[in-house]
Parts: sequence; C-alpha cells; structure tokens
Amino acid sequence: MRFLTYKTGEHMFDILSQEQIVKGLKDRRLYAVAEATNISYPTLQMLAKGEDKNYTIHTLYAVSEYIRDNAIDKTDTFNYE
Repeated sequence: MRFLTYKTGEHMFDILSQEQIVKGLKDRRLYAVAEATNISYPTLQMLAKGEDKNYTIHTLYAVSEYIRDNAIDKTDTFNYE
C-alpha cells in the first residue's frame, strides 16, 4: 500500500489512503487533531469512521501530515510499499 500523490499546479501533496487515515486516527482525541490541523471536528469524525465524502485535497493533506508527524508507533512511518 502506498500513499497517493496529487499534483495541483506547482504543488505536490502526499496523501495517505482512506484506510491509512482511518488507522492513523484510531484512538486519537479528535478535538486535539481538529485544533492542530484547523479541520472541523465533524469532518474529522467522518474521516475517522471511513465515510466517503468529497474531502478537499488540503483537508486530506493536513490530516495525513498530522498522522505522519504524530505517529503513536514511531516505527510506523505510513510509507507502505
């Protein structure tokens, strides 16, 4: 499993898959994640439940970065290949 890379204009975003995001948000305090990422709590709840919504690339990127930067298990780098 790999992360997805999106290119928009001159920007490139490495985004975790939905499965990886659900795994990364498991056992997290979503209010703390919301505060750190500036993403609304209801949106994070939907992401954590794996609900398939029309999330923006910026939302998915912010959550992906948070998960990578705050991995509970530091051996899990989410760079699945």
